[in-house]
Amino acid sequence: MAKPEEHDQSASASPQAGDLRARLRVQEDEIDALMELWLAVLPVDWMPGHGQFLVWIQRYGLALVEKGITVAAGKLHQVTKEAQRTWTADDAIRYASGVMVRTQKKEREQRSEHDHGKSHARRKQVDQSVGTDTPATATTEPEYRQESGQQGFLEKSDL
Repeated sequence: MAKPEEHDQSASASPQAGDLRARLRVQEDEIDALMELWLAVLPVDWMPGHGQFLVWIQRYGLALVEKGITVAAGKLHQVTKEAQRTWTADDAIRYASGVMVRTQKKEREQRSEHDHGKSHARRKQVDQSVGTDTPATATTEPEYRQESGQQGFLEKSDL
């Protein structure tokens, strides 16, 4: 018979297991769709195994994997048309992976630049709001009087 503590732990783990199963079902559906795409645009005998698609999905997500496959298919068409050299399955897989890596890196850099720009704009906005609290007639440094032989600093009443 299970102890009460064990029963409570298994009950609390059940939603986590359910979430995991749901994510796995989504991944399998995405892998099936990507395999169909591969069959539509690249040679069937070049298709990588299920494990490669799983790694790609987990690392890059559906959209980047789809882009990698379609760009690789376009490159295959270009290489074939120009008859530069014969492409292999390994070439197609490596090229698709390279597209995924480069695209992900570019997107991260763009997000970083965008986030940096937003942070810079926030700092500038704070600086401006602090600057508007100062009265327009106040001067930060005293002005020096040099007109008609008078020397000395101007008084606020002279301004």
